[in-house]
Amino acid sequence: MIASDERPWDDGGDALGWVSPDGPLPAGPVATCDHLRTLRSLRAGVEARELVLVAHLCDEAPPPPQQHGLVPGRTAMVPGGADGTPRIPEFLHLELGPLLGTTPFSARRLIADVLDLRHRLPRLWQAVLDLAVPVSLARRVAALCATSGLSRDQARGVDEALDGRLAGLGFGRAMALAEAEVIRADPERARQQEERARTERTFRLGRPDDSGTRSVYARVNAADAVHLKAMVGRLADVFAGAGDERSTGEREARALGLLATPARAVAVLAGARTPQPALDGEQDPDLGQRAAWNDPQALAAVADALAGIDPDRLAPPVRLYVHTDADHLGPDDVARVEGGRAVLVGELRELLADSRVRLTQVIDHRESVATDAYEVPAAMRERMCTAQPFEVFPWSTRRSRGLDMDHTRPFHPGIARQTRPGNLGPLSRTVHRARTHGGFSLRQPLPGLWIWRTPLGGVHSVSNRGARSWNRQHSTLDIILLHQLSSGPGRSEDP
Repeated sequence: MIASDERPWDDGGDALGWVSPDGPLPAGPVATCDHLRTLRSLRAGVEARELVLVAHLCDEAPPPPQQHGLVPGRTAMVPGGADGTPRIPEFLHLELGPLLGTTPFSARRLIADVLDLRHRLPRLWQAVLDLAVPVSLARRVAALCATSGLSRDQARGVDEALDGRLAGLGFGRAMALAEAEVIRADPERARQQEERARTERTFRLGRPDDSGTRSVYARVNAADAVHLKAMVGRLADVFAGAGDERSTGEREARALGLLATPARAVAVLAGARTPQPALDGEQDPDLGQRAAWNDPQALAAVADALAGIDPDRLAPPVRLYVHTDADHLGPDDVARVEGGRAVLVGELRELLADSRVRLTQVIDHRESVATDAYEVPAAMRERMCTAQPFEVFPWSTRRSRGLDMDHTRPFHPGIARQTRPGNLGPLSRTVHRARTHGGFSLRQPLPGLWIWRTPLGGVHSVSNRGARSWNRQHSTLDIILLHQLSSGPGRSEDP
């Protein structure tokens, strides 16, 4: 627990004064350390207070209005967290997320962690309120108990076993204790999860970074992993023999990329064959162990079969969306690769190297099209996905491809030109339902500007420049004017 003498605002001081960036600086290193210690206490108190307020919001949020009969998509009360937690309004996380400037998923996770702590791990909840255990650690323990499938009583057992043991421990040590108690609480489920982990297979891409690289994560059969590593190593050795002086890691990464086009990889391997010394059978350590991909005769046969085929025909098809400004296409101007990062226009040559490029029609968002039908035409959907790459809900990170193209002003049959880019916005199904049945209101007063008003009085705007929260007194006209002023003359959206 943090001592009260480290919290001077408890004696009537101004807590906000301690966090003012332009406030007076302490005199000397000792005073600076004291100030940092106090800020640490203040931060812990603020984080704990946030959990208390989130729990209070769950208690006070009004239930959805009663709807008689079977209403498709109607709102409901849903479990707030794992077993033993109370039910909450279905769309409460969409109210909370914009308030805290976080994604809908993160807001839903926060609510679940808070309710799990308060109702399933009461001792740990009290330790957080006493500032003895960090919020981040307590939330991770609560999430571990939930994802492990522990019942309320089993979680209470973990809570009792950990009581007083987490304070003062580093994150790793504390989580090791928690994981052991979770296993002890339900050993049979732990064995089942371990078995699933052994049989789990996955392949996914990490987020692009600013260096133009991207991580690849895979969980494969152990034998496949050994063979893949061996093949990558062999290709890397071929590159080294051909004069590639980069590090082993760089050459192996290049080799893995080459395996995306097997025909080219085979051609490289076939071209790298060298005479091997004749060995007696007893002296050949690889006798009977030589894999097909390592057999020179097999490689030669594959190479002969591929001799009459254009390798480009065997390359995997990749669709690349590049957003640029038509007035700025010089090599030093900036383009944005959808799903990737911003690059110099001149760097697109490297990105597209060793590829067969087929250009499709440029989508010019200055054009305006409309249709009288409810359905969104494919070309219009494509235009919307490139113009609005993310869901138009505050702080959402859901990409627009695959989402609903929602009519901002509801569609009414018989009215012309309702389906147009200026009356559409990509929404996930949950957000779409919250708008239709949950009391969330949405307007699009300008193309590319969406204004949300939530049931509890939240006001938020969304554009390609991001999300912003407003006082509930701000009118739609105020938001439009401030939005236009923030753009400034000559200021454009990201490319």
